[in-house]
Amino acid sequence: MSVNNTEEFYQQLGRSLSDTVAYIRQHPALVLSVLYLLASTCGLMYIHALLAQFEIDGLQHIELADFFLAVIAKPTPLVAWLGISLLVYGFYLLDKRMRGRWSWYCRFSDLSSKPFFKFNPLLVFVLMFGFFLYWYAMIVAQSDSTSIKEGKGPGFKVFTQYPIGYPKEMPARPILNDVQIIVSTSRYLWLFDKNNQQVLMLPHANVASIIPLADESATTLAGPDTTQ
Repeated sequence: MSVNNTEEFYQQLGRSLSDTVAYIRQHPALVLSVLYLLASTCGLMYIHALLAQFEIDGLQHIELADFFLAVIAKPTPLVAWLGISLLVYGFYLLDKRMRGRWSWYCRFSDLSSKPFFKFNPLLVFVLMFGFFLYWYAMIVAQSDSTSIKEGKGPGFKVFTQYPIGYPKEMPARPILNDVQIIVSTSRYLWLFDKNNQQVLMLPHANVASIIPLADESATTLAGPDTTQ
């Protein structure tokens, strides 16, 4: 059912949200399901956007469990979603107050919101938050990928269980020096070698150990124990 002005839009949105909240109260277990779905969606968007920066189709190599773990390791998109929710709610309160004070603002608000009147307000509400969530996940992923490509992130030395042919023109070696971790999923460890500008996808079964270069440098500077 379409509406004719912003006030009717808000009223219909309020009724839809009230019905949704009432339904959730009758089925409280849905709260955990909704939170899990939201966290998984945030993780999916972030992992897909991050691997896409390295020209990798992450959907072919990740599993459902990776989505939830990703948002735990990188909660920024979820926190941003909550912040955007509060911002939109604040804008809603401000808009209602200004509509009750100035008639010219009512006309402006109705004109600017008119394209949305023919859609379900709850659908507009959900799609708007989904857009901002994906947009922010893209920003965070692009920032993280730039930091990785420029070598600004923490470096690691990775020891593998068996040699790998990397890169093809070099002999196989069981040690990967000065690499950065892009992301770790349930099946693979994604690494970036800034010296060769190569992306590695290592199965966890082939990873023997990972040593941060900072710890290795500290051990080297300390030197051997010669007190005995």
